[in-house]
Amino acid sequence: MHPMKHADHQIQKVPAPAASRIRIWLPGGIAAVLLLMAAAVLIVPRLIDSPAVKAKIQAVVTGQTGGQVDYQEIGLSYFPHLSVELRQVTLAIPNLAEGTVTALRISPDLLPLLTGNLHPARLELDMPQLRLELPETKAKVPPAQPYTLNEMGKSLALAVATFGQVITGLELQVDNARLAIVQGKQTLVEIAGMNLQSGMTMADPASARASLQADLSELSIYRNGHPETAKGLSLNGSIDLAGDTTTVKLDRLVLAEPALALMGELTLAPTVPAVTLNLSGSGIDVDATRRTALALAGDTTPVKEIFDYLRGGRVPQISFTSRGENPSELGDLNNILIEGNLQDGKV
Repeated sequence: MHPMKHADHQIQKVPAPAASRIRIWLPGGIAAVLLLMAAAVLIVPRLIDSPAVKAKIQAVVTGQTGGQVDYQEIGLSYFPHLSVELRQVTLAIPNLAEGTVTALRISPDLLPLLTGNLHPARLELDMPQLRLELPETKAKVPPAQPYTLNEMGKSLALAVATFGQVITGLELQVDNARLAIVQGKQTLVEIAGMNLQSGMTMADPASARASLQADLSELSIYRNGHPETAKGLSLNGSIDLAGDTTTVKLDRLVLAEPALALMGELTLAPTVPAVTLNLSGSGIDVDATRRTALALAGDTTPVKEIFDYLRGGRVPQISFTSRGENPSELGDLNNILIEGNLQDGKV
């Protein structure tokens, strides 16, 4: 009898298995996490919605842009991304921009945030209504030397180096925007119902890529005070900067009214020729598209040359190629090659 009692006594001293300990501690751990989350939901919004935080945000915006920003509320948004949300935002930057945004959400990159660095990973704007002001044009003074492509590349590289570290990896989403671009008292462009997504990646100041996808309900270009309006515009494109070469790709541009579909590529490189433009279009109603295309592109561009040749009819397919040592040479007839088919029209 004694050995059996001794065995029972030994069995009672064996510690609980690891699985049993996990079952014991897991509910408590989950409860603690839930309590922390609840505390964050209740306390953090009150901390960030304070006069001190608002003053700090306004000071940063003023220091970076020279403008003023105000908002009615600030809070946290948890779904679909953790973000700081500003509501009923007003913005004014002298001689540049002014407007309102119904809601502005900034989602931080979580890994840098854990080390105390705030790096925005996503920026969302709901129903912005913005007015951009361009500087007044001055009388043209002939430059001592022409503005070379090399100088254009240096300016672009400087801009990327200045802003790239801030916006690299940043996803931008704009929903239902209205935008007006003015110069003095004259309206140049009006955009309604714009939805936009873009992003930028940068390996170094000499290597960067930006992508853009946009849909617009209406785009109005003003010529001599009268608007030319295109409806149902959709485009996808990108800009690649690799050393001294810049490539702008238009993967797809479609207009519902007037009917138009385009794709193309513009290359700026330290080669001969330095500037190359390739465009191709399909399903073009020449007369219906003429005024809108000239309003979008301007009278001094290669687009004008195309419509100088085409008169009436429909173009199932057309391709346009031009080369030059600078952008102004793209409109030189000696540098242009146009190929295509024209139905029920004349050249």
